[in-house]
Amino acid sequence: MNTKLQNRTMPTPDNENAAPQHAESKAAPARADRIEVSLLCRRCGYELRGLLADGQCPECSFAVEKSTGDETLLAAEPTWLKKLAIGCRLFVIGVLGILILVTATFVVSMIGGFLTGTGKANASIVSSPEFLILNTTLTTAMSLLVLIGAWLLTERDPGARAEPAGFNARIIARFGLILSLVTSPWGMFLSQSMGSMTQSKEGFQGSLMLTVLTLVGIVLSLLAAIGWGGYCLHLSRIMGRLPSRALTRQCRFLMWAYPIGLSIFAGSGMAFVLIMPFIGPGQMSGNMSPGTMAAVLTASAGSCIGTISYFVFSTWLVIMHWILARRLKTALVAGS
Repeated sequence: MNTKLQNRTMPTPDNENAAPQHAESKAAPARADRIEVSLLCRRCGYELRGLLADGQCPECSFAVEKSTGDETLLAAEPTWLKKLAIGCRLFVIGVLGILILVTATFVVSMIGGFLTGTGKANASIVSSPEFLILNTTLTTAMSLLVLIGAWLLTERDPGARAEPAGFNARIIARFGLILSLVTSPWGMFLSQSMGSMTQSKEGFQGSLMLTVLTLVGIVLSLLAAIGWGGYCLHLSRIMGRLPSRALTRQCRFLMWAYPIGLSIFAGSGMAFVLIMPFIGPGQMSGNMSPGTMAAVLTASAGSCIGTISYFVFSTWLVIMHWILARRLKTALVAGS
């Protein structure tokens, strides 16, 4: 009897080991999970793989948990958001400046043509070297503002886990922005110097040089238009993080519409430069051949369509950036 009682009451060696382990497991605090996928710090871009989810970035002490989960702009790094906000303002100023310059050039050209036709002036004001230099300088300055603003808007999010798969819109956009800085004053210079170059004493040699420069300009304009398509795609991804489905869809539409409008606008303007060497003195009054007349009418129609689409889509982009700037301001205030 005593032996049976002793066997029941005295713990075996296994029971002795099991009891302390069970107690220890209850007392031990829960350990945080480690980051098992590639994850970049939203503040400095440091690789967080392998770190504790409740820890801090070893580079900038930014909380690891703030770099996980939420992909909206409210959860983004404030420094990156400030760059986007500055980029929006510069973009709006630059595009509005270019639109004003294009409008002013058209108005001055019409006034100069009227004065020339009435005999009050010997040449169009637009063809004067002073106006050419001033307009080209101002256009280049505004294009530079657009480049800087869009460059800031295409800065890589330091908290992004990886570049989006497929079409790398951010890189393509930056490539197109650099080309736009060249093509904008290039096209304006060709258009404004068209008359003086075709009427120079160099004859065919001068016209050939003008034709070569125009063809190069058309190629650069098409490449720049592709870059702007990439920029609109990148902008749609930012709009998707507001989040706003309506703004995202509008950017997706502009991804196709804006490059097409730019191509027509630049191509039709440079088409005139290609046609003018084949129009002799006095032919503009109605003595053109049927082929030349058809080419002029086609270029004129394309110029009208391209100009209207350029103004509409550029204004649309300005409004989109203005809305984005307001949303970014809200996100910065909420994160402060």
